[in-house]
Amino acid sequence: MAKSTSKRAKVTDTDIVEMRYTLAELSSSQHRAGLAGLVFMVDWLDRQPLDPRGVCEVTELDAHGATLRLDQLGLIQLLDQVYGASHEERRSSSAGEHREPLRIVEETIECQGETKTKTFYVYQVVVPRGAFLADPSWDSTVDDSGNGPWIKLWRDMVWNILRSRHTQRRPFNERADQIGSMDKVARDAWKALNHPEKSVELPSTYYLGAQAKTAENVVFKDRARFQFLLHFWPFVAQIDVPHFIDDNGKIHQLGFAIAVPDVADLQLFVEELPEALVARDGELRGYRPAHSLIDLSEESALALFVRLKQRLAQRQGEASTADLVLGVDVFHMDKKGKNVRVLGSGRVDPDEYLIDAYQRFRGQYWSPHFRRLRLSNMIAHRPWYKGFDRLCSTMSWKQTIDKKAFKHDARMAFEESNMSESESETTPATLEGIVYRMVGRYLERKVAIKHEGMSYATVKGDAAKTNAYRAAREKIARDAFLGARSRTGADFVEFFTSTICSTPQGMKRQDYELISRTLLDHSQIDDVRTLTLLALSARS
Repeated sequence: MAKSTSKRAKVTDTDIVEMRYTLAELSSSQHRAGLAGLVFMVDWLDRQPLDPRGVCEVTELDAHGATLRLDQLGLIQLLDQVYGASHEERRSSSAGEHREPLRIVEETIECQGETKTKTFYVYQVVVPRGAFLADPSWDSTVDDSGNGPWIKLWRDMVWNILRSRHTQRRPFNERADQIGSMDKVARDAWKALNHPEKSVELPSTYYLGAQAKTAENVVFKDRARFQFLLHFWPFVAQIDVPHFIDDNGKIHQLGFAIAVPDVADLQLFVEELPEALVARDGELRGYRPAHSLIDLSEESALALFVRLKQRLAQRQGEASTADLVLGVDVFHMDKKGKNVRVLGSGRVDPDEYLIDAYQRFRGQYWSPHFRRLRLSNMIAHRPWYKGFDRLCSTMSWKQTIDKKAFKHDARMAFEESNMSESESETTPATLEGIVYRMVGRYLERKVAIKHEGMSYATVKGDAAKTNAYRAAREKIARDAFLGARSRTGADFVEFFTSTICSTPQGMKRQDYELISRTLLDHSQIDDVRTLTLLALSARS
């Protein structure tokens, strides 16, 4: 038996290679995820009806690593699953410049009450299969043909990011055309296993972020047996779609967020990941899974943490997410023209407090602008209100204090911080709570002063009077909001004391002392300004 960890003679077609991988020796999350993907793929291969069947098996699997045993035929059959593809027909509303359509069809459609005839061009395209990812045991949303919203998202990512150029799609194209399995990828892989410790090039096709040479003219290299693992990590990575919603409610996608889990316990990970993913919701928003649409690329990591934690809670109440993964590396990538660009990358650690906070956060906020900044602060462990002064100052007031969604989110954020109208003498005073209550009392008493004692209690039950009260309160809040956002530093302090403090507040002594100290501290004035803008939005 030929061992991959020692120098030996050339491997022949009948030789069997045995390789032991440990998580500790692998250099990146992509390699460790690749090892998990390899285990999944070997298991999937074992369930396929093959004749003749090569040798491809995982002989040892534990928390620290796995041992792979395979021959040349087994390697070919394994890569046939990785790069399996088929021809499918796709319709397009525009004609391709460099290829002829299979046929042209015309359909009658209704658009804004008018009947129109629209022309569609039908083309034959190659579509990656996705192996076990298109299996109902992994994705309950797939149909009998192996199609569904989540596997479609994965296939789109592969075609637009990992294999965006025609030359990079050759392994898929050849298998779709049934030209032959022993293609260049398989030949190179088998040759590399002949010298497993030899350095080989590390192209970006296999390793995200790699390039031919660095700025210092250093070539990206890897060991041959480690590079082999990089065929498999895309099957373990989780794909989401960063997006934003414009003022007209239209969704604009911003590439793909690729979350690569950094596996800590291989055996536990391969047991739990399929169970964590099979329950994903197939509800669509547009043509994407609704749960795949995220505001920040780092949210992709948090979504994966939540799925894993929910699964662990069902099976092993004592286990934590950190027992399963060391962290998640996230790559935000998009295709611009013919080039694929890394728009951002980062790592999120399995912080249980952060995971729980995100689990409460999901679905609670309406405004994409508010949600994005709130989430960014959460991930960076900043106070929830940081940066909102800039947001309120640079955006139109119609998108902040005049927007129902923004006002709702501001109110939700204060409520999450346990702000209450009345606190006991023993409750520690907080700056958020003090500003929130001060703004509320200012608005209530200002409306009463300007409108002959009008209050919510006096108009409750009368729709016309209630609407008048709300309009009056909104106007006063909006005027104060515009005044606060146009002032900074000492000018804001003067505005705050002459406006918000112009009505009786009935404050407790410790509240008065805290707000006074804060307004006198130049480093904290911006915090009061930010909270004032948000409180005016929340209570308007």
